[in-house]
Amino acid sequence: MPRLFPDAVQWARANFSEVCLGLDCRTDRLIYSAARLALHPGASLPSLFNPNDLRCFYCLLHRKEATHDALLGGHFALTKKAMQVPDTILIVHDTTELDFTSHKALHPYLGPIGNGKGFGLLQHNSLAVRASDGWLLGLACQQLVKRQPAPEGETPSQRNRRERESALWPHGFEGVGRAPDGCCWIDVCDRGADIFEALYVSMDLGHHALIRACQDRCVWFASADGCQQEGHLMRVARGLPAQAESQVQISQKGGRPARLALVKLAATPVWIEPPKAMPNRKQYKKIGIGGADLGGEAACGRRSVGVGVAKYDADTDRRRDAVAAGLVCNALASGGRLPPGGEKWLR
Repeated sequence: MPRLFPDAVQWARANFSEVCLGLDCRTDRLIYSAARLALHPGASLPSLFNPNDLRCFYCLLHRKEATHDALLGGHFALTKKAMQVPDTILIVHDTTELDFTSHKALHPYLGPIGNGKGFGLLQHNSLAVRASDGWLLGLACQQLVKRQPAPEGETPSQRNRRERESALWPHGFEGVGRAPDGCCWIDVCDRGADIFEALYVSMDLGHHALIRACQDRCVWFASADGCQQEGHLMRVARGLPAQAESQVQISQKGGRPARLALVKLAATPVWIEPPKAMPNRKQYKKIGIGGADLGGEAACGRRSVGVGVAKYDADTDRRRDAVAAGLVCNALASGGRLPPGGEKWLR
């Protein structure tokens, strides 16, 4: 198996040499430990370190100076610097659960995970990938959050007014920061990010976004006579004529054989308004997004609808965004690789 980092020691020095832990020897210990972890990312700690080194590593992490922001701030800065290039950067956002159920001493500091009986934390990652060749740039942001159970007897109005778990998505966009002029950053998210706040923040930061839709929200779109017409996103997207095609390699899963699927793509600009129940609704403006239908032989025989934040000029841009949506899905399904010539559609 090829190594994730060709030179693990050099990578560790570049990312952690500026971390301030009070003593130089602690920073040296951090660099050594990070290099060991980079050599074998999936290995257990006892298999990576001898007993003395493992004890020193644990002691280092128990230091009050070794906070999450202190340890990873330098890595975040290096990743964001590498993203500032005239190339398309995919920022893949997703949440995973860190399970510490077996560590009973930690339970008072943890929240519920899984079916509600486990204990752990939510880790929301924003991972930057270069679209042209799938090169992994690193984490641009990471959030560690203790899940807060919904208060008993909470009303829908009260739920809308408190910060919920869905805020991880816009907070992740904000953690990545504003896209510099000349850069194309695309937030790639699953259906958990299909909320107005996330779309609004992505647009406000100068990002583009590709998000799998789950809300059949009310939208405004241009009818054939050029007038704005009201409709629902899913019906509008699925009624669009195909504008481009792309092929996606579907992996074997659940007894189904691997296959090459033909995906037909379509996109059109639509406009959405802030939800009526949204707190401080008047401070938000109507935003324009792209509704993209990924039809044809999609995975599991289902058609997917995606929404994207983008700028539109003419029909050329509409076709460009349809192709871009397909190429991004292609890249994600095939390990980050784009087909030859695909980069031009993502610029």
